[in-house]
Amino acid sequence: MIDEQSPDGRRYPAPRRLIMGYCGASLQGADMEAPIGVEGLVRNAIDPLRGTMVDTLYWQMNTDPYFGSSTSHLTDWFSHPTRVGPVWGQGRQSFKTAGEWRIYENARELIDSGTDPPKVIIEHGHAAGMDVFLGFRFNDGHDHRLPGGLDDPNMSPIKKAHPDWLLGPSAGDYSQFAYNFAVPEVRRYRMAMLAETIANYDLDGVDLDFCRWPILFRPGEGEDGARQLTEMLRETKALLERKGREAGRRLFLSVRVPYDLDETRREGMDVRTWIGEHIVDIVVVAGTGGGWNYRLPIEEYRELAAGTECKIVAQNLDGFKERRPRSAHVLFGEGDYYSTEMHRAVAARHWRAGADGIYIWNQDWIKFAKDDRFDPQSWKEIGNPDGLAGLDKHYLVGPSG
Repeated sequence: MIDEQSPDGRRYPAPRRLIMGYCGASLQGADMEAPIGVEGLVRNAIDPLRGTMVDTLYWQMNTDPYFGSSTSHLTDWFSHPTRVGPVWGQGRQSFKTAGEWRIYENARELIDSGTDPPKVIIEHGHAAGMDVFLGFRFNDGHDHRLPGGLDDPNMSPIKKAHPDWLLGPSAGDYSQFAYNFAVPEVRRYRMAMLAETIANYDLDGVDLDFCRWPILFRPGEGEDGARQLTEMLRETKALLERKGREAGRRLFLSVRVPYDLDETRREGMDVRTWIGEHIVDIVVVAGTGGGWNYRLPIEEYRELAAGTECKIVAQNLDGFKERRPRSAHVLFGEGDYYSTEMHRAVAARHWRAGADGIYIWNQDWIKFAKDDRFDPQSWKEIGNPDGLAGLDKHYLVGPSG
């Protein structure tokens, strides 16, 4: 966060009281003519955060046109200049949908003008007083929805060229086309993307989203693969430390993981070691599906982080709402996304449980996908537990408490 009182003009880390997680859908600019340019991207991604309590922004590097594509998310495609991964739309003569074209056209125009989406987000995020992390969905599986499978035009060309790098049917329908991190070439590919990103951008940190999707190895191989995954995080931390020394400031490593600590270990995510060896600086405790975890069990993570500088951040409600009884709509007028009062209640419960911060997920697209009148009032409130105390709340009980 910019410290306006600092005489040396240096930037200091934000307190991480309220983190906004963007999936990248803002780049589509669904309510503007393409190309949207710098001004349009700032209007969609940065302007809604002005005047809120959000002090840190996580911008995912993956490509996501959401409702502009039948798959929602374009897995293992990127909308920035990269020599490592495939660039969305490059060499294309046509697109399946207008939304897919818009993502391409908006990114193309920015790149041709001498900038690119992450650079715009970082520059204008910093100017608005926020830290900006660049993130990756570590093993997203949305491409399982592609009707043509590996032969589909929207399948990543790297996956087409290397089907032996993939988990295959044994990992289940969702993750059949996801990467198998037991394969050395997969680990090298991911590390090359991370190294390039850290080298090329004036970021404040990197976020690795393991909740998209937490299947990294074939069934039964996760615990054996934990050592390899931990080594990747050590390498990432070392890259950030090296870049931080060059920049004269500390850079941070964040991970987003499932709330079940035993599940994370079974799937190869040794969070105990990551925290214990000071590899990660921020752990976002989250659910892997919808936003129905009205009270995440963060206590085990807090115990692991006790005596360290690692911050434990709880994910708040997201844009997908649990199916509610008909009476909730008929008698009480509930909409199909969570209300401000519901967000307050969930945040208050996590603050009381000892969270160091709150993470907002899947809310940036509600305005376009559900309700143009969406009011992000909760973004102005849920970062302050003391301020929440006197505000109305709507508590919910769901499948996971």
